[in-house]
Amino acid sequence: MILAHLGNGASLAAVRDGKSIDTSMGFTPTAGLVMSTRSGDLDPGLAPYLARTEQITAKQFYEMVNQQSGLLGVSEISSDMRDLLAQEAGDVRAAEAVALFCYQAKKWMGTFAAALGGLDTLVFSAGIGENCPSIRARICDGLGFLGIELMSRGMRRLRGDFHGRQPGHGSRHPHGRRTDDCALGVARRENSAREEGPANGGAGE
Repeated sequence: MILAHLGNGASLAAVRDGKSIDTSMGFTPTAGLVMSTRSGDLDPGLAPYLARTEQITAKQFYEMVNQQSGLLGVSEISSDMRDLLAQEAGDVRAAEAVALFCYQAKKWMGTFAAALGGLDTLVFSAGIGENCPSIRARICDGLGFLGIELMSRGMRRLRGDFHGRQPGHGSRHPHGRRTDDCALGVARRENSAREEGPANGGAGE
């Protein structure tokens, strides 16, 4: 199972037999995929480079990667995915921020599917994960090799059971029962295993 908690803070977790075996976060929640104002993964060499060339202090660097980066930093418009979706057609920076978010989420899903040896269930949660079907669709696009299929709005029906197995086929591929664009299992409840980190209250926004 892969849990994709996509909100202001965002993280993914790979779960086997009810236990997390990996997470996109590192020492702090800043690591991983790009978020609303957090940068996600960066080359460690960036900190000394900016200290040498721009005289940025450790405090300034911390504030930059946690409060001024991510969707806000790329778009230079907003940290809110709703704003970026509304403006992406006419603003290349907004479009680039949305595309980067979807690409990185997809990349982490592929990484965790490999670590798990396959995928039974994919779960989206939090503000973006639960409320942005177009983002879920973009993330899922290209993951057909994992058995994830996009469904048109006219195909709003149950596909297999909640755990993602298609009756009679023994499939390990996800077939969700939420009636929207993605054939995925989508959690409406809060993720009980929401990660906590030492900075900014974890990835539970």
